Amino acid sequence: MNTNIRERVYLYASVKPFDDAQAWRRVKMQPGDLPTGVILGTVEITDCDWDDEAGCYAYTLANPQRLSIYLVPTNQPQPVFWRPQFR
Repeated sequence: MNTNIRERVYLYASVKPFDDAQAWRRVKMQPGDLPTGVILGTVEITDCDWDDEAGCYAYTLANPQRLSIYLVPTNQPQPVFWRPQFR
């Protein structure tokens, strides 16, 4: 998805883990090993361009920051950019 957003955004771990046994074996993990339904960190979106090779838009990201305490949003995430709310 193309975006004009050029700011720091939250990184959200979905509630439902990815359902691909082969992918989990490759990373030597299984569903339940990683946190779900929380904000894990933030990153800055600095650019967004069409990638001909991949056939989709590619974001240029900078300055990732992992949170030491995960945040639990009180509003429902959407399948697009969304602004979480917290208590």
